[in-house]
Amino acid sequence: MEILSIDISASSGRFIVCSYENGKFSFEETFRFPTAMEEKDYHLRWPFKEVWEEAILKGLKESFNKHPNIASVGIDTFGVDFGLLDENDNLISDPIGYRDGRNKKAAKALLTKIPYAEIYKESGIQYLPFNSIFQLFDVTRSHIRFNSFLLMPDLINFYLTGKKFTELTNLSTTALYNPKDRKLSEKNLKFINLNPKTMSPIIYPGQLIGTLKKEIAEKLGIPEVPFIAVGSHDTASAVASINLDEHTAYLSSGTWSLMGVELKEPIVTVKSLMDNCTNEIGLDHTVRFLKNIMGLFIVQELKKDFEKEDPTVTFQMLQDEAKEVKDNKIFINVDDDTFSQPGEMKDKYLKYLTRTNQYVPNLTRGQIVRSIYESMVEAYLKAIHKIEEASSVKIEKLIIVGGGVNVTLLNQMVADKLNLVVESGEKEATVCGNALCQLIYWKQFKDLKEARQALYDSSKHEVYKPNVK
Repeated sequence: MEILSIDISASSGRFIVCSYENGKFSFEETFRFPTAMEEKDYHLRWPFKEVWEEAILKGLKESFNKHPNIASVGIDTFGVDFGLLDENDNLISDPIGYRDGRNKKAAKALLTKIPYAEIYKESGIQYLPFNSIFQLFDVTRSHIRFNSFLLMPDLINFYLTGKKFTELTNLSTTALYNPKDRKLSEKNLKFINLNPKTMSPIIYPGQLIGTLKKEIAEKLGIPEVPFIAVGSHDTASAVASINLDEHTAYLSSGTWSLMGVELKEPIVTVKSLMDNCTNEIGLDHTVRFLKNIMGLFIVQELKKDFEKEDPTVTFQMLQDEAKEVKDNKIFINVDDDTFSQPGEMKDKYLKYLTRTNQYVPNLTRGQIVRSIYESMVEAYLKAIHKIEEASSVKIEKLIIVGGGVNVTLLNQMVADKLNLVVESGEKEATVCGNALCQLIYWKQFKDLKEARQALYDSSKHEVYKPNVK
């Protein structure tokens, strides 16, 4: 059986066909496109028309040309962003991205009226200034007229199928969903004066959204293929790919680092609030109890600065140079606001060192990258302690998935600092979890546990044992 996973991340979107035959998985990338936000009308926006025409439609056509027997399609993106629709279901404007400057202002304005503890009590979602609840508050306080809104994967699915749903895992990140009651939070909706009628019915991973519109299928020359609701929040799909047990934590390592454990029930306590832990929903109503930490974004941005001086620089070169540094004494707070926005990251880094009395002249690329890796590991150590304390889970193993699987130096540093066995999972974890959900729909597996085990058995895994000094 062949199914198509569409995964849209902060830097690129990928169409990947998963084939599953006789207990074996294989994956083939059929189309890729950049996803950079654009400055437009004083905001950082998704160029939706371009994404739709130059990416989604082209990617579908290209994928079906190569694999005409694709059985279904599933779409995931990163969370919190959304599009506003008018009464005719037309997009009012290009959706604003979560790194846009308006979000911090909106968060500050709402929190002058409502303490975040009240929002957290209802949603169990950690405070982040770009949370959907703050973005939507900016919409309502600006009196922008709209009839409905859809989170980004739901918006794309609507354009493709004509069906309007809000997929659960992504909804759970908005702070508008109550994970204990398993329904929308009426209180949080009232806090931002959001009419519940603007929200579409909830759909769960593994359910049929609809089929490709006839006119689109005819235009592209492809079948009216079914679209399946998957874990449309990319972290939900990434975690769905991991063969977890009650003593194993996960680290989804990419632009962001998402570290946590999988639970049956949410943890919404004063301690989890103070530790800024979050409760996001996964497949089968599992809870991703996690900490959101700045990931490889800082290094990704630094690479752009390094390329101005040396266009040949690669991530592997930076890792190799960092490996040669043995005496790092520089540490940064990777979650400091200084590093949250793209652009001129080297300059921001050096100014941060000056501000924190750590400036050293003539730092090499290796020294800079090494200091960031070690700072990330320090953040991981603090996070895992907080997760263990809040959840009462004794963590004995950590599985790393995502692009960070390739950063072997960092992964060994994690094993050493956390004194845990670290194992690599899937580099394309999000795509894999997206695919597993669709395969469960097609009854290739009886449940997520069986699907995870089959994927694990078909893959190779690097193991990093701690070298404790």
